[in-house]
Order: sequence, then structure tokens, then C-alpha cells
Amino acid sequence: MKGFELHAFTYRDAELATCVVQFRALGLIRVSVKQRSVKDTNTYWRLTPYGDHLMTQLLAIKRSSALGASQQPSAESVRIADAVTAEQS
Repeated sequence: MKGFELHAFTYRDAELATCVVQFRALGLIRVSVKQRSVKDTNTYWRLTPYGDHLMTQLLAIKRSSALGASQQPSAESVRIADAVTAEQS
């Protein structure tokens, strides 16, 4: 669906929980153990080493086999990677 954007996207908590379970089952994320404020009772996730490797492979700029030209990752992919990287630090 290249060239399309989602607007006013909504999801149910159960749908997000299903995604988290799937990402955990695939070994892509784990619970973050980073120290936070005592008042902060939220659950935070971080990429596993495998998840980081896979994200890097998926977002890496690839060369076109025919022309040798590079393809840039989408702006949304870059925003996601930046957000994940910020959470990791």
C-alpha cells in the first residue's frame, strides 16, 4: 500500500496486547529494566539484540540490483527507528 497514509487510526487495548505478545514470542522485544521514577508504573519495552538486528536489516538502505542505486527507507520507518533508538538510551 505504498503512497497511502493512515489518519485517525484507533486500536483496542486487546489488539495492542496481542501485538506485544507476538513481538515477544518472536524474540523481538523484552521488558525494559531501565530505572524510572517510583511513581511511574507503566511497562516499557525494548528491542532484544535480535530485534535490533532485524530492524537494522529491514531499514537498511538497499541497492537496486539493476542500477546500483540506493533506495531510501520511508519517513515513517525512520521515525519508528528513531523512537526505538531513543527508548533504548
